[in-house]
Amino acid sequence: MTEKETKNLLQLLCSKDAGNILLALQIMEGLEKIPNSIQFVLGLYCFSKDRDIALSTKILLEKFIDSEKYRVLMDSLVAFVKANRLVDDSTMGYDVTYHKLSNRQCLQKYKDCHALYVSLIPAHSYLLEWYLKAGVFWTYESKVTSSETRLFFEGILQFYPTHPYALFGLGFHYRCNQCEPEKAIEYYQLFLKHHSNLIPDDEMETLYRAAVFLEVDFPTTFNAYQHLAYLYHHQLEDHPKAIDYYWKAKKQSPGNLTFAYHSFAKLLWKYQRNVRQALEIAEEGLTVLTEKSYPSDRLFNGLVLNELNHKKDLQNLIEEMKKSSGS
Repeated sequence: MTEKETKNLLQLLCSKDAGNILLALQIMEGLEKIPNSIQFVLGLYCFSKDRDIALSTKILLEKFIDSEKYRVLMDSLVAFVKANRLVDDSTMGYDVTYHKLSNRQCLQKYKDCHALYVSLIPAHSYLLEWYLKAGVFWTYESKVTSSETRLFFEGILQFYPTHPYALFGLGFHYRCNQCEPEKAIEYYQLFLKHHSNLIPDDEMETLYRAAVFLEVDFPTTFNAYQHLAYLYHHQLEDHPKAIDYYWKAKKQSPGNLTFAYHSFAKLLWKYQRNVRQALEIAEEGLTVLTEKSYPSDRLFNGLVLNELNHKKDLQNLIEEMKKSSGS
């Protein structure tokens, strides 16, 4: 099969149209061999809620690959399917074999089979969405502190080495899931090297809204600066670098509700002894929080985006700084 023929088949399979998918399956019945990238997509359709598609796909795969390879492929895909199912429950179902697997068991199956099925990972842009959904779900929504969650974003980097969501996701993974600040910084800086002005758009909102409840986790340039500030401030205690990144974040998105006004003001006060500038930052934060309001869909468990930005915290900090300076 030529590269062009493979691409055309992938277009049919990834069109999300049942007629196109069934047409692609009919075409493949006459082939002598199915490319690895096609096998990967077919494996995903074995979990389809459309019974005709699921059954036809399973019969086709069993015709071309042996039972052990089929099992490895299915074990490898269940983590993708679970992520997609929770984002769009209307399209994907569960094979009875995997229905009761816990989050950790899903990830373990993926890890166990990763080396065995790595040749099946398609270096093809049409499948980017699957890796993104899996990476976003397992890194953010599942709250599973596991090294395996990085594998999905690493999969994206195989065919998009500078993809912003993957680089940012790996930074988030090493900051929150693995607590490795140096590795987190490495990926956030790679993100900033290639994406110096990335802001939320419709694609980002659609992909992340299902799994990320806090806007501070969106893969934006502003958040990358602020996450770096947090790492240098609270984990590495490199205060000069923390201050530098706080300023960059503030410049990137002036008046942003999620900017860490409290942390930055307190750092300027305690570390630089710059009460005047610290007061300016804290008072600006209080003004921003007074004039703007948090959108209702940004609330999670009753908490607003950044608990350190609560008006009361800033008011108390301002009073404390004024009292200490005698003003």
